[in-house]
Amino acid sequence: MPRRDARDSLALGSVRSYEHEYPDEQRPPGRQVFPMISLDKHSDTAALIGRLFFSSMFLLFGYGKLTGYAGTVSYMGSLGLPAPALFTVLATSIEIGGGLLVLVGYKTRLVSLGSRSTC
Repeated sequence: MPRRDARDSLALGSVRSYEHEYPDEQRPPGRQVFPMISLDKHSDTAALIGRLFFSSMFLLFGYGKLTGYAGTVSYMGSLGLPAPALFTVLATSIEIGGGLLVLVGYKTRLVSLGSRSTC
């Protein structure tokens, strides 16, 4: 069997089969030949689905803070924050604004990092 190392990796977007390594008469028992498929063609779709789930979480929590404003203010006041109304408005705007920005894909890494402050 030929030795494989890091230089023997798949090129992006290629499909490779290991049939050339083992002709039928020399294949070890139990070794099946499967093609290796690169999933790079699905990366944009996966990023979109991830952005949808991530932004929906922030949009739902921001909407909950917006519709239950009085309850959120009283909860933040019970935590001992000095200006609970201000922090409620700030958290709500960060969650809704950040969720919308991630949804459209605008500077997703920076916005995600900023949205972490409300967790």
